[in-house]
Amino acid sequence: MNCRDVKENATAKAVAVNQKINELIQIRDALGRMLIQCDDNSLSGECPILEGLKLS
Repeated sequence: MNCRDVKENATAKAVAVNQKINELIQIRDALGRMLIQCDDNSLSGECPILEGLKLS
């Protein structure tokens, strides 16, 4: 394996890591939105977090 091959592999890994980071950011943001919608004092039995997770 030469230096060019190693660089191509490292570049592909970096792209994959960035994609995973972006997916995790989207998950974090979605959870944050659900938490904002959640009224933990609600007695209605409906939980926006559970409803949001069902759609995922």
